[in-house]
Amino acid sequence: MTTAARFNGARLRALSPRCGVVILTTLLAACGGGGSSDPAKDTVILPGGGISTPSTPASTTATVTVGVIDPVTGAARNTISFTSLSLVRALVKDGNGKALPNTVVRFSASDEAAITFSPAATALTDENGVASVNLGPARLSTAGAYAISGSVQVGESAFTGSTSVAVGASQVALGDLAPGISPLSAYGTTVFSVSVSGVPTSTLVQVRFTSACAAQNPPRATITPMVSTVNGIARATYVDKGCGSQDLVTATVEGTSVVRAATLPVLSPSVANIQFASASPMVIALRGTGGTQGPGTGVRFPEISTVRFQVVDEAGVPVATPTNVTLSLSNDTGGILIDQLPGPVVKQTDANGFVEVQVQSGTLPTPVWVIASITTATRTVTTNSVQLAVSTGQPIQSRFSTSFEVLNCEGWSYDGKCGSVGVIAADAMGNPVPDGTAISFIADHGMVEANCQTGVITGRPLPGGDSPGEDSPGRCRVSVFSQGTRPSDGRVGVVAYAVGEEHYEDWNSNNRYDVGEAFYDMGYLFIDRNQSGAYEAGERFVPFLTAQSGACASNSLPAVRTASVPGTCDGVWGRAHVRSGGVIVFSGSVPYFRTSPVFGSPNISNIPTSYSLGAACSAVVGFWLQDLNGNPMPEGTVVSADTGGAFKLSTSSEPTRVPNTNARGGTYHAFAISGRDPVSGECVGSGAVRIRTQTPRGIISDIFVNVGA
Repeated sequence: MTTAARFNGARLRALSPRCGVVILTTLLAACGGGGSSDPAKDTVILPGGGISTPSTPASTTATVTVGVIDPVTGAARNTISFTSLSLVRALVKDGNGKALPNTVVRFSASDEAAITFSPAATALTDENGVASVNLGPARLSTAGAYAISGSVQVGESAFTGSTSVAVGASQVALGDLAPGISPLSAYGTTVFSVSVSGVPTSTLVQVRFTSACAAQNPPRATITPMVSTVNGIARATYVDKGCGSQDLVTATVEGTSVVRAATLPVLSPSVANIQFASASPMVIALRGTGGTQGPGTGVRFPEISTVRFQVVDEAGVPVATPTNVTLSLSNDTGGILIDQLPGPVVKQTDANGFVEVQVQSGTLPTPVWVIASITTATRTVTTNSVQLAVSTGQPIQSRFSTSFEVLNCEGWSYDGKCGSVGVIAADAMGNPVPDGTAISFIADHGMVEANCQTGVITGRPLPGGDSPGEDSPGRCRVSVFSQGTRPSDGRVGVVAYAVGEEHYEDWNSNNRYDVGEAFYDMGYLFIDRNQSGAYEAGERFVPFLTAQSGACASNSLPAVRTASVPGTCDGVWGRAHVRSGGVIVFSGSVPYFRTSPVFGSPNISNIPTSYSLGAACSAVVGFWLQDLNGNPMPEGTVVSADTGGAFKLSTSSEPTRVPNTNARGGTYHAFAISGRDPVSGECVGSGAVRIRTQTPRGIISDIFVNVGA
């Protein structure tokens, strides 16, 4: 019989119920007694003579010892520098004091940016529990004291050891900075070299290079910006791009204030050509007409254009060396000036090869260009600017007009668009005013868009048939809408106006007003609602200059006469609101048939109710067609006569349409009615003839008249 027991982790087997069979040195009499802690003594004789020794439990703790040493001598160090290599070593043991091989050690520094580890910051422990990596300052300028740590992971726990090192800033120095070639020919290439001392030649040191010419915009040279030393020497390649002067080149040890500088003479490239660069603006206003157009318009008509040229070398690169350029005008029509002189003028180019000159307009419209010349050792080179235009001036009253797309819209009973109002504006020479000229609009009823600017037409046609999108210098237009309270007579006054010049007679053809020349004095504009040609109390007006208070005398220029509010002129020629306007009718949709254009209030249809065919067996049904206010029916209203309901009556008259008109009294229409039988030729026709109107909005109205023998 055998029995088994477990003791101190070991399974014990007895061959007899008697204790003496078990050989266990730590087992005392009566199987009691204390146990031994020595594993070598925890031995059991197994059946067949074998021996069992229990294993040692695995440790879950570790110790990490970190130190910095000289990699050659193994001596401990507490300082490191760029000048000598150092090694950081970690010894890792378990809780039982045994070395832990094949364990990952991660090294770190209290300032990761100051210390570097190479070839990596991690390493495996060897069979002796040792892991090591190279250690050094990250920069030449690194200085101070830092904690160096090594950490391992054992099971679920991390264990760390550390030490401290001091870093002294390296006393790095640069030798003389020198180019390989000096002076350098234009567009040549050379190499700058500088030696680095204070660190081992095997240490890679970053050196940054700069060049004053390379820093220009555009660059006039290139240089390798950053290089690493090779055997203690840093070399950078320099390429000239037209520097043409002394270039200052610097070399700086990266991360330090250690700098060396050198001057490289670079020969100037030969002047080869002069090119036109720009002209702004390309169109300028006549002298005396420039400046701000008016309060709130934001539009300027400049009288001066700045023209630029650039001198370049054989490679087309701007010449930095100052070069004399002769500039003149192609013509001096109207007194054009260059830099406030008749010209020519001589000016020097700047560091980018540019030279600029100002062209001031004269008093007459003309094309003009600037001629630029340079003289080299062998030849004279000349070029022209693009053509400038001394073109348009301000709008003048005699050349400012309006046109209406629709004069009689169906707007009495309906809100909506009533066509557009277009403006054509020109200066005293008949040229279009500059693009962007602001035109303002006002109306005494309905709504009109506030302003437009001369230039490109978009979206809608102008009165006169211009297509949408057509280039339209001197022209623009706005839309008019029926809405709000209607005027009692259905007639709406609209006025367009702009800041311009009073008309004058240019007797000496110098395109400017001279004292003594006849002119038309203009005061405040107003909306002439009743088209009487004179201001009446209650009509809206727009002031120009509040100081104007003189009488508006009649003059000898009736062709350009436009009425002003009395007592608002100033008696001198100058600027004014040039203006033009007209009347739009908000036409009703219900027709009235009248025997004459004379309006009667209230309006009624008063044409005869019957017509006699007479001896010719024909009758003419004629009438004036009006709306309720005696104005024309809406433009496009179709007027027709129908004899289909009568006996043997016919008409040869086609339907007619109400034209585009705002004439008081409406429009006249007539239909010829015949009563002759086309087969027998006898005059036998009679019956009711229907006269019908149909407006653009589809409103149909009928009236019947009897026709017979």
